[in-house]
Amino acid sequence: MKFSALTVKAKMITGYASVLALLAIISALGLYGMSVTNDKLKHVTEVNAVKMALLEDMSNSVHVVSRVIRSLALISDQATYDHEFAKIGAAREEYNKAFDDLKKMPLDQKGLDFVAEIERDMNDARPKNNHFLELAKQDKQAGVDFLLKVANPATGMWQDHIHQFINLQREKNKNDELAAAEAYANLRSLILLLAFAAIGCAAIIGTLITRSLLRQLGAEPSYVNKVAAQIATGDLTVEIDVSKAQTNSLIYAIKTMRDNFADIVGKVARGAETIANASAEISTGNMELSSRSELQASSLEETASSMEELTSTVKQNAENSLQANQLASTASEVAGKGGKMVGDVIATMGAINDSSKKIVDIISVIDGIAFQTNILALNAAVEAARAGEQGRGFAVVASEVRNLAQRSATAAKEIKTLISDTVEKVANGAKMVDEAGATIQEVVISVQRVSAVISEITNASQEQTAGIDQIHMAVAQIDETTQQNAALVEEAAAASQSLNEQAAELEKLVHSFKINHDLDKNPKSQQPLKLKKAAAIKPASTPNQRKLKMVPALPPKKREKMANTDKDWVEF
Repeated sequence: MKFSALTVKAKMITGYASVLALLAIISALGLYGMSVTNDKLKHVTEVNAVKMALLEDMSNSVHVVSRVIRSLALISDQATYDHEFAKIGAAREEYNKAFDDLKKMPLDQKGLDFVAEIERDMNDARPKNNHFLELAKQDKQAGVDFLLKVANPATGMWQDHIHQFINLQREKNKNDELAAAEAYANLRSLILLLAFAAIGCAAIIGTLITRSLLRQLGAEPSYVNKVAAQIATGDLTVEIDVSKAQTNSLIYAIKTMRDNFADIVGKVARGAETIANASAEISTGNMELSSRSELQASSLEETASSMEELTSTVKQNAENSLQANQLASTASEVAGKGGKMVGDVIATMGAINDSSKKIVDIISVIDGIAFQTNILALNAAVEAARAGEQGRGFAVVASEVRNLAQRSATAAKEIKTLISDTVEKVANGAKMVDEAGATIQEVVISVQRVSAVISEITNASQEQTAGIDQIHMAVAQIDETTQQNAALVEEAAAASQSLNEQAAELEKLVHSFKINHDLDKNPKSQQPLKLKKAAAIKPASTPNQRKLKMVPALPPKKREKMANTDKDWVEF
């Protein structure tokens, strides 16, 4: 049988029994481990430690006897000798007592072998030490030789075997401690493993039990109780979280019940709300329609007055545009004549510039002639000087000719300079005249553009005149529509009164329930009465409107504007 198919009682008993069984196993293992560890520690403290203490006492006794024997070989005073000799007896008694106790302790085979070997060493060393004491009384040198060669080696071997036995006990203590630590570590690991297993088992069983209960309930019991209590009081707006619940859970069934019940009540509530909204909209529409009808009547009077003023203004604009068009044409002709005259001036300035250049060339020729005359006069003066008295008069004439030639050259240079300056100024003037000609040409083009714009204004004024005639026709249609709207206001008032009474009755029926108005709301049920369709009485079949379509004078922007205005009024 699956765990999920068990009853809640069986699931709880199974979970607790499994956890308790694991806890019992962990407790038994803990007690067993403590007992084993206690036995090992008890063996270390009560057996191995006692053995080591007895062996230490035996080693100390052998050491005391060996030390006293060595000192007796050097002592000559009898009293001191007797005092030191007494220590040998006390040390041997202490050794015998410790050795007897050691033999009574539990020993393994190695321990028994060491005890037998130590006993043999004792039986071998003690007679040799006693013989040394007797020999030392007679001949100390012989006694010392015997001590060094015979007695001390036997005692040393005896002491070595005792120390080896001590080391063996120390090694056993260390091994027992390691074994106890290993047993503790193994037991601790096992207990921890079982503890984790118990925790995991408890967690798994607890999770299975919790998940099983949550699957059946779908939510916490307190939450299910709270939701059921709220629904019982008539509150159908309570939020029920079923995101983690299955379809066969209790909370999901409660939500389905709530949704179905809320849907039934919601339909009634939406019907009442729809009627209430429709009646409210009709009442509001009646008020707005009445107000707009009054405003429309007033606007008709203002429109008629404004149309008269607009007609006069448009006619005056048309006359002014005609005059402006004539003036622009005259200005265009004048500008054209000015441009032609500037062209003639440019040609004249070019001829003056060419004549000035020719004068400069002539002055250059005159300057050359004056220079050559000056040379000839100079040669004549030279020849007159050679002739002496006979050529004096000729020399005077040559001198005067030379002076005249120099003056002619100077005058020619000055004229050339003035003519060059004049040529430069004439060139600058020609450039300025060219610029003036270009400016005059631009003026001519601008005047032509102004003339074209004024011509367009004239055409627009004529179209405005035609548009005003159409506006007169539209005013007549508006008057007719206003009368129709007044009749609709009376009909809508009666319908609004009836809808208000029905809405009041329906609202009384749904006041006893609290529902969520946003729950499964149908937008179509919230639409108000289609008053716009009833109010949109278009006089489309009237002859006046058919005449409006025959007028071709309106520009596109004007026609679009008038169409939008007519559309807004129809929607109203």
